[in-house]
Amino acid sequence: MRISKITVLLGAFVVFGGALQASTTYTYAFGGLGGDLGSNTHTFAPSAAPNPDVTATGFTLGPKSILSAVDLYSKGSGVFPPPNDESGLGLANDRTGDHEVTPGSFIMLDLGNLSISTLGIYTESTTNGEEWEIWGSNTAAVAGKAFTIPTGVTGFTEGDQNMNSLIGDRYIFITALGNRNNNILLGGITVTASTAAPEPASAGLLGLALLISGLVFRSRFGKKLSSSNITESVLLPM
Repeated sequence: MRISKITVLLGAFVVFGGALQASTTYTYAFGGLGGDLGSNTHTFAPSAAPNPDVTATGFTLGPKSILSAVDLYSKGSGVFPPPNDESGLGLANDRTGDHEVTPGSFIMLDLGNLSISTLGIYTESTTNGEEWEIWGSNTAAVAGKAFTIPTGVTGFTEGDQNMNSLIGDRYIFITALGNRNNNILLGGITVTASTAAPEPASAGLLGLALLISGLVFRSRFGKKLSSSNITESVLLPM
């Protein structure tokens, strides 16, 4: 009886809750799309796969800290990592004409399609003491709503920045700090994420077979036991 119970439980686990998992590293390059994207929102696929997608959205703070949408601007090369040639994602409202991200404006990334275990944000175009700020939240910024830029992780360097401290936040934000002429680029991101194993269907079939065999065995064993009990009760003296 115990064997059949174990078989049933194992089968149920594989079918309903035991989908095999694997970790995959995805990279997303944000440069190389040829300028103003004509919208404040754009969806990016990873460099070597069609999915999962990451969505970027551009905003700027207006009077009374009300958010307005700003067109995204992609410049430079579309390879990852960026080749230190001013490649990445900026905003069309950069007053310096560099089409980068300036203080008071920011880019929001929606990572909701990924189950992340490591997160790297690639910063670009931080020259002459320019500084970036990155923070995370589970609440999206929305145009037309009031917004306050919080204190986040800051730095001056270019390259892959370890942002594992922000894992668990669906939305990642990046802006520039300092005077109004400072600007930076979001070069790309790299993430390690959990995904379904290559052959989940095989695991499901195995689990289904275990589940059915366990139920059949238990049913037959139960019938035999019930029949045996009936026979014994008939033969017992009154």
